[in-house]
Amino acid sequence: MKRLLTEDYVNQVTPPNKGEHWIADTKVKKFGLRLWATKSGGSKAFCLRLGPRKRLTFDPYSSMFYRFHVLRGGELKLGDFLSYAREWAGKEIENRKSSPTDKVKLYLEDQDQRDYFKKQVSQLTLEEAALSLLKGMEVADRSETYRDQLDHLFHNWQADEIKKKQVTEISAKELADALVDRKYTWANIRTLKAFINQIYKQASIFGIYRSDNKYNLGRAVRKAFKEKFDVKYPELRDLKPDVYQEIFRRLEENTAQWQQAYCLRLYFEFGTPLTRLMAARWDQVLDDQWYPYLPHEKQLWFQSRETIDDDVKLLLSRLSDFIKRDFEESGYWFPSLYAQSKPYITTVSRLWKSTLKEMGIEYYPLHEFARSYRKPHRPSYYSTYVREHEDWSQRDRKMAIMSKLYDK
Repeated sequence: MKRLLTEDYVNQVTPPNKGEHWIADTKVKKFGLRLWATKSGGSKAFCLRLGPRKRLTFDPYSSMFYRFHVLRGGELKLGDFLSYAREWAGKEIENRKSSPTDKVKLYLEDQDQRDYFKKQVSQLTLEEAALSLLKGMEVADRSETYRDQLDHLFHNWQADEIKKKQVTEISAKELADALVDRKYTWANIRTLKAFINQIYKQASIFGIYRSDNKYNLGRAVRKAFKEKFDVKYPELRDLKPDVYQEIFRRLEENTAQWQQAYCLRLYFEFGTPLTRLMAARWDQVLDDQWYPYLPHEKQLWFQSRETIDDDVKLLLSRLSDFIKRDFEESGYWFPSLYAQSKPYITTVSRLWKSTLKEMGIEYYPLHEFARSYRKPHRPSYYSTYVREHEDWSQRDRKMAIMSKLYDK
């Protein structure tokens, strides 16, 4: 079948119930629209036929046009790519029969297109880029709760001067100094940092790239955090490693209250909220990662995870032995002996106070004491990019497999 392809026709035509159809475009020779049946209902794509058994498929997601719209926001359908697909087909044909001089000309034409998009994106302010990225997330059907949280955080971030600057004019140090403020929690600071990094990741696709922003924003934030935020009780920074090791020894040797003791011990390794740690389950462990929040639970993070290193593996292995001894089996890391309302422990405060008292240490809140031990850059609640969140969705949001550390 032959006809002049139009944007509306490409968007409206439906794939066949069986097999595949080829619709040749009358404007560009060898170029057309391929439609084929699938179990999920069918699909379609622009293709270039170069022979009986040779076919090239146009990838709309690798085009500059698509990347520009991702950053600026806006919904795209396959028909919207028609002119770019025709241009791609023409270049592919010319590239196969052209001389080296002609190939240089084609390269320069591509460079002109890249320069055009680069100029458009480079004129965006940080605020415009942020709003565009949020719009792109909406088009991509990201979680509404997540988008609202990011929008709220960015809107309430009191950095109007930086927001009005173009993305190419802002240094990592400026961003870090504006991000790190006692008005914001460390969790919100890291979330904003991850969001801004995503803006620069998208901008870098168009050649707008500041190495200090891409690679050093995290370092600059950590430095500013230590200088301006730090712990609530600065004297905790002066504690010697031996003090922490003695606390850890006492907790690990406490076999009578092992649920509370090992929960305290792991709290020093993880940055997860204590309430979530006390409710930790074995089926939230996948390989060497613990996922405190599964995709359908998350309200803020693309992906939340804690790395399980060798030290943590040993602690979890001991937990497994305690569970087998006292409970035979349990889905929780810290099962309660008195499971009246919840099947896991709900407090560790009494053991924490008594541990400090036995060691002759002045009482400090557990949160501040543990934070003085952890490095500010520990990747707890690590926020990754949208791609990783999509990977989770493609797994149909299945529960993480039962950890090998705990074998019922």
